[in-house]
Amino acid sequence: MDIYAADVAEVTQALSLKDAIHIGHSTGGGEEARYVAKYGKGRVTKAVLVGSIAPAFMRSEKNPDGVPKAVVDSIRDNTADHRSQFYKDITMSFYGFNRPGAQTSEGIRENWWRQGMMGSIKAMGVHTRFCRDRILRRS
Repeated sequence: MDIYAADVAEVTQALSLKDAIHIGHSTGGGEEARYVAKYGKGRVTKAVLVGSIAPAFMRSEKNPDGVPKAVVDSIRDNTADHRSQFYKDITMSFYGFNRPGAQTSEGIRENWWRQGMMGSIKAMGVHTRFCRDRILRRS
């Protein structure tokens, strides 16, 4: 994330941006938060975080409000062993279709499933953990 934030800093400096409004979604929200904290003084007027990632996903001693390990394990198991059904089932809670009075949109559910199935299972992961970036260079 530090590298992404540094990249944004280079772009904003090259474009001489000041009083900018930065908007970040999902991982981009984490990137934005890093950028604003480290480089944003005098350049950022507002920051908007939309569904941004948290520094940690799973519940731990340092993250008591995180998702219980049993839920994380269930996500792992279902994406590995029942991937197609998982992408269909998760839309119910993700979009709040399981709430009383909610109207389910089959189009949204089918599109979510389509997008999930188009992605590589090798890219699946449910942990977000910010560590110091390391640049690997060839000698």
